Amino acid sequence: GVSFQSSNVFPGLSNGVYTITVQDENGCTATAEATISVNSLQVGVDIQTQISCNGGSDGEIVVTASGGQAPYQYSLNGGADQNSNVFSNLSAGTYTVRVTDNDGLTVLSSQVILNNPAAIVVAATAITNDIVVNASGGTGTLEYSLDGGAYQTGNQFSNQPNGTYAVT
Repeated sequence: GVSFQSSNVFPGLSNGVYTITVQDENGCTATAEATISVNSLQVGVDIQTQISCNGGSDGEIVVTASGGQAPYQYSLNGGADQNSNVFSNLSAGTYTVRVTDNDGLTVLSSQVILNNPAAIVVAATAITNDIVVNASGGTGTLEYSLDGGAYQTGNQFSNQPNGTYAVT
């Protein structure tokens, strides 16, 4: 049997498809369907890894989804859906993630920006038997290597014999 109530309001129902049956005093009935689809999805996006070098594509963002009905699908900038909440190998740019839950409800994240670090600009000058390097840009402290040797924090290579050198 079906339990009837005198009120036409059914509070506190969760998402789903419901069949409503109405009955009059003679026992005649009619039915209708109602779908409750309240989007309770929430999404957060965090930068896991910034781009390490100018022009690189090693950035990574991680998406956190909650609410709605798991499992979730994730789409980066309108691309194909994927099961993973991690997007890797990203270059500098602005990204938005769409999350879709198992009920087909969606939510868009706020934008997250992966920045391109400044390019390293380098110039080397030979003075007598010394090589002096002037460099700027990059991220953090710069280190210098002469012809693939060990890196050093100082920008001068002293007492070098005549020749052609590569500074990295």
